[in-house]
Amino acid sequence: MNYNLNSEWLFSKQFKAATLTFLLAASMLLFAGVSMAPQAVAANTGTLTLSQGQMFGNMTVQITVNDPDLDVAGVKDTYNIGPTITWTNTSGVYYINSTQALGGSWYAYATDALYVAQTCSISNVMYRANLTASDKSNNASHARYHAGHAAAGSGANGLTQGSCARSHIENFHLDQGVPSTRTYANHTYGGGTATGLSADHSIANDPVIHMFNITRGHTITITYKDASDDTGTSKDVSATLLYKETKPTVDNNGKTEVTPQELLNLRITHQDRNNDPTKKDHFAIVNNSNSLELTISSSSNITLANLANKTLSYQCAVELVGAPSATAGCQTDDTENWQMNFTETGINTGIFELSASSDKFNMSNLLVNDSGTATSGRNKMVRDGSTLKSLWSNGDKFKISFTTYPDTGNEYNATSCTTAYPGTGGTRGHCTNSTSITLTVVESSADMSTSATTLSFASDVTFTLDDFDQNSDATQKDTIATVYAEINDSSPTTVTAKESGVNTSSFEFTVRATIGTYTSGCSFSTTNSRLTCTIDPTQAKNTVIDVTYTDQHTAAVRSHSLTFVTTPATVTTSVTSIDESATSFKITYEDPDSNDASATAEQLLFNATNKVGAEGLDAAGDSDNAGIFHGTTTNRKKVANFTITKINGTNGYHDLTNASGLKTETDKNTGIWELTVTLASLRTSLDVRGGTGPLGLTAGDKLVVSVKDRFDATTTNITITIGGTVGELSWDRTDFPITVDHSTSPVARNQSRVNATITLTDADKNTNANAKDNATLRLRILNGSGKIVGMCGGAQCDAAAEAALGYLSWYNVTAQETGIDTGVFTLKVGIDWGNSNTDIPAILNYSKPTQYKYALDRMQDMIGGQICAEWQDGAATQNITVANSAPGVTTGNSAKKGVSSCLDITAHDATISANITSGNLGDVLEITATEPDYNRDVAVKDKLYMLIIGTNKQTAPSETDTAQYNLTVALTETGVNTGEFAKNVTLEPGKSPFDSNLAANSYIRLRIRDNATSNSFYSGAGLARASATHAITVASNTATLELTPGDSTGPDSKVYIKLTDPDKMTTAASSMTMTKIVSNGTDDVEKPTASNGTTATGTYWFAVTLARSTGTPTDEDGTLHVNGTDIVYFYYSDTKNDDGVLEVVSATLNINTEAGTVSLDSNNYLVAEFATITVTDLDANTSPDTKQSITVKASTESWEVGTTITLQETGADTDVFTGQVELIATTKGVPSGAQVSASVGDTLTIKYTDSLCDDSKKCYKYATAKIGQALSTTEQVPAGDPEIVDTSGNLLVSPNVGDILIVQATITNDDDVAHTVTFLVQIKNAAGEVVNLGWVRDIELAADESQTPGMSWLPDSAGTYTAEVYVWDSLTSAVALSPVKSTSFTVG
Repeated sequence: MNYNLNSEWLFSKQFKAATLTFLLAASMLLFAGVSMAPQAVAANTGTLTLSQGQMFGNMTVQITVNDPDLDVAGVKDTYNIGPTITWTNTSGVYYINSTQALGGSWYAYATDALYVAQTCSISNVMYRANLTASDKSNNASHARYHAGHAAAGSGANGLTQGSCARSHIENFHLDQGVPSTRTYANHTYGGGTATGLSADHSIANDPVIHMFNITRGHTITITYKDASDDTGTSKDVSATLLYKETKPTVDNNGKTEVTPQELLNLRITHQDRNNDPTKKDHFAIVNNSNSLELTISSSSNITLANLANKTLSYQCAVELVGAPSATAGCQTDDTENWQMNFTETGINTGIFELSASSDKFNMSNLLVNDSGTATSGRNKMVRDGSTLKSLWSNGDKFKISFTTYPDTGNEYNATSCTTAYPGTGGTRGHCTNSTSITLTVVESSADMSTSATTLSFASDVTFTLDDFDQNSDATQKDTIATVYAEINDSSPTTVTAKESGVNTSSFEFTVRATIGTYTSGCSFSTTNSRLTCTIDPTQAKNTVIDVTYTDQHTAAVRSHSLTFVTTPATVTTSVTSIDESATSFKITYEDPDSNDASATAEQLLFNATNKVGAEGLDAAGDSDNAGIFHGTTTNRKKVANFTITKINGTNGYHDLTNASGLKTETDKNTGIWELTVTLASLRTSLDVRGGTGPLGLTAGDKLVVSVKDRFDATTTNITITIGGTVGELSWDRTDFPITVDHSTSPVARNQSRVNATITLTDADKNTNANAKDNATLRLRILNGSGKIVGMCGGAQCDAAAEAALGYLSWYNVTAQETGIDTGVFTLKVGIDWGNSNTDIPAILNYSKPTQYKYALDRMQDMIGGQICAEWQDGAATQNITVANSAPGVTTGNSAKKGVSSCLDITAHDATISANITSGNLGDVLEITATEPDYNRDVAVKDKLYMLIIGTNKQTAPSETDTAQYNLTVALTETGVNTGEFAKNVTLEPGKSPFDSNLAANSYIRLRIRDNATSNSFYSGAGLARASATHAITVASNTATLELTPGDSTGPDSKVYIKLTDPDKMTTAASSMTMTKIVSNGTDDVEKPTASNGTTATGTYWFAVTLARSTGTPTDEDGTLHVNGTDIVYFYYSDTKNDDGVLEVVSATLNINTEAGTVSLDSNNYLVAEFATITVTDLDANTSPDTKQSITVKASTESWEVGTTITLQETGADTDVFTGQVELIATTKGVPSGAQVSASVGDTLTIKYTDSLCDDSKKCYKYATAKIGQALSTTEQVPAGDPEIVDTSGNLLVSPNVGDILIVQATITNDDDVAHTVTFLVQIKNAAGEVVNLGWVRDIELAADESQTPGMSWLPDSAGTYTAEVYVWDSLTSAVALSPVKSTSFTVG
């Protein structure tokens, strides 16, 4: 194999990583018209990883190099330019050959040379091991040195290839071969004289493993020599590999407690058996080998405890009751030969598990020598029988121990091991480690529990057996097949309980009851783990199910009984009385016992027949016997008896009737079924006994529904009466008002309509429970004298004359049921009144609009009349109206029983009020009126119209005063059926309902025109009219003036005047003018117009610009000229003050000047910080409505020229201005913008030039701050804790008299400027006397620098001493730069 390609590889890597990348980028840039100079692109640093960091014996290590620079697809199949990898052990340094997989990934494999050499030393195989020239111990003629391989060292270092390598890899290491690799044509081998190796081959087809002499306990270094890392230089990337055995561990899948018949799921962790890093390894532990020992560690069983030989044996041919199959734990035959096959849990994990049940250790297969002799007699630990009689006792300990080395005769290259593999010779031995696991045998009695103590058809009961002994396999769900169930002491049924989950030791099954034609017993479904018992309804109440389980190890018996419980059925009907015209009623049957399957909606067949005889089949053999049946046919699953009987109310005759229907449960698990019975067939049917003929079900007859629950033998009888209850009539209002149009503007005719609704409540009329029914009522209208009116309408007759004849006693109207099955019926009617005594009102039937305008009597005649409704009801005790047969004829129809209800037609008085009697413009009037006549419809909010009349005077006007306005306003009812009306009105000119005529100092009257008061009567004048009124006075107000900025300002500013005059609300700002503004010093006059305003409140704003006077001012030029000490007067003429007369309102403003102030937000700043500057100056605020700005000058010693900084006002009219200056280091160059240069120790100076100080003079204001830390003096150079050391700097814990000791402490300059300090040490004895004092002067410390000075002392007497350390600026000034630090010590 050729390894002289390193220079070519280096060239390839550098060329690929730099030149090619550059050429590609350069070509792209040249194409774009950009020229560039050559520039190399950095390579990548490769990585080297090992499949494991420790190996031993027969293991193979996988070496992986990953370097993107090695992705050389362009030279595939040409020559191997793989990475340079070295192996360094105690013998020397060797090269490793690798093969490329994908991209820059390269793989190599290495193992113990001794093991491979011995593997390949079989006859005619040794030549395939290509060894180094120095190792000729096995066959010198086969050894040959190869350039680049095993160039140094001794021993069996070299390669193995060909079928030997393949056999070694695939049998012991790489069962699936090496990864797919590339073919390199020059992979040539030259062997010894007897090799005959192939010249050309593929590593993938002819694998290669490196062989090395490896010594136990030594560490190998494996290095990848990266020719060019990410910095462009060569680099060694290394990993280490320890060659030493590891100790195996074993566990039972986490379980330490086992049952006497458990299948053990042993799991071994052992890296030494992880031979192949590329796939899952496997090995076997074989009986009678691997030093396998099975022993009883401890036992409370006297027999086992006294055994002379506590070693157990394992026999596969054991068959036990309830135990796992004998094949579990046995692979070949029924002898003692067996093995446990372990498979690695994943690639390169080193963890091995038993995968199949046949691999598991079966506790049931253990044998013990309990014959009393040392050599003969073996018995099973768990004996056969009806129950498993175990020799184990609860808490016994059982130990399994074995070794995990491979079952081969090849030795490891390890001379220091003390344990030799059996049968091997020589000085070398196996380095083996045994492992063991001790398990506790648990025998416990089972517990049985249930989810319920009773059973019903509606729900199942779950049984739970908690039995640790039956949890035989912790990796799968186990079962118990020895549970028995009996129903009513019948023959037992075998039940299998299934474990609820893997390794839970909890076993479950369910018990279900189902309705049957007879009690037939129970059956068990292993699929559903369910015991199903079929029970006849009549026997259910006495049924008992007994469940028994005998513990197979402790013989403890566990049992539980389930008692079947039933619930009496509930029967109801939709009605208990019905009208003669009813069509149907509904029966609701609720029976939890019939709810046999809670997951589905079940069917019951209802079958009431007119047959007479036994409940079973009749004499003819028919199956249509009466009852309620579970299912779809009249089978023997009868859950109840069911009949419907008619009873004649006159002669008491009884008649059975037919009624049937197949009905589905209302929903899943409700236990409710509903049957609708149609009455038409009941009226005509006749039972088989004959009789007097069909019963018509008229008033006084009865229906009896009878149901007998066969589960509980309870009977329910429900009687339904024909004819029913007496109906009730009610109106939705207490009277019927007269509403007369009284608005001055035209309104629709229905403005005077009044509505009312009549309600009939009669369950008997609810003849169809599945639809809305109708009821026919009589409607009668009476005038004030009690006569019937309203016979016809339209142009067909003279309504007034015909109505007076009294021919029409009533007319029929239809009321409709409010909803399905309510028994409540409603009808809405209305009367359109009119506007005068002679108007003819008309009635409207809302349910039949064609009956509209049945004419009544004159309005005047209707006052005091009635509107009545009548309902013909046979159950009533009173008669209703008898009709006349013709005009002028008093005879009529026969009397009818029924009920009636009337409303009186009447008129009411109106009232009106408001929340105020006096107010201002802008106030809100809360108007309330009561007018029951205008509560026209109790279901809606009605409208009522009101008049607003106004005059321009504050007292009540006389009749001759002219109204300024006369308005109509609609009020809205406060709620349905209140008869109270309200509206809020704002007293604002021009805002609805007012026009511009509304003004302050005026009078308003609210008026309701009531055209039908309570004094109205049908005779005489008829309608009595009146008015309800309320008066309000609109007051006037005195105006106010408010100045901004207050009562003083500077001479160069702007003043805002706020004028508030509520009497001027709605007046445009352009129409508002200040009467006069004048300065007493200059006599300048201004009369500004309002710039804006809030017309809703009468608030207006004026602006006046002030300027320092420079000569004779000009009036009304827009600027008011003032002197620095003037007073400005503001005047406004209010035409109506509080008293309604003219008043001049005034305000004053003082003109003055003040000196400003300047400040900084800190006394100290650090370089690179920002300093915030604040100036407060009244004079600089020249415009109160805008944010203004001023400037200051900032300077330091490092920037003496200074920088102008602009400050912005914090808000409009605040007089406060702020800004920031940045303190930059002098190394940053010339400052720009809002910057100044600064050094530690500088002073920041802010200069503000105030042009208007006190008395209008110019002045300057300053603020300063220090550049540097704000440290106290004792924080500037703090000392650390003192130490006592010797002359070599070592700590002295116990110094003695005569020792030279040094007291030292570390001092640090925490300040940002340099300091020159003096370090002092003072030593005191126990009495506090100073016995030594010394110092070190002129210690220079730069900022942040630390030094550790010290003072020596030679103690001359033993005792306890205290050393105190001081840091001063100098001995002369003695300014402390640190707190005093001290330490105590003892001199021996």
